[in-house]
Amino acid sequence: MPNDEATVTVASIDSAGRDYRVDRYLLDAETMTKARETRAAITLKSCTANPDELAGLAAQQDAIRSALPATPNERLVYRCQPASGAAVKPAAAP
Repeated sequence: MPNDEATVTVASIDSAGRDYRVDRYLLDAETMTKARETRAAITLKSCTANPDELAGLAAQQDAIRSALPATPNERLVYRCQPASGAAVKPAAAP
């Protein structure tokens, strides 16, 4: 969410890893202020496997999403596929 725009963008990849989706929301000033305040409270700024930190980040992201309208103003969906000539690695067994 840029500081000079009233937009929030939520990017996601489906669980199968086939679709990359970008939802963009155009917000009023009050909702944008709430979203920015919530984002400012996010302290995790690097990769981590710490379950407590990941849970905290998920809660903060959920708080931002709960302030958003039910449907985005714009939705872009991209189909993911291996680059031509790229080898596809199977997922490691659990």
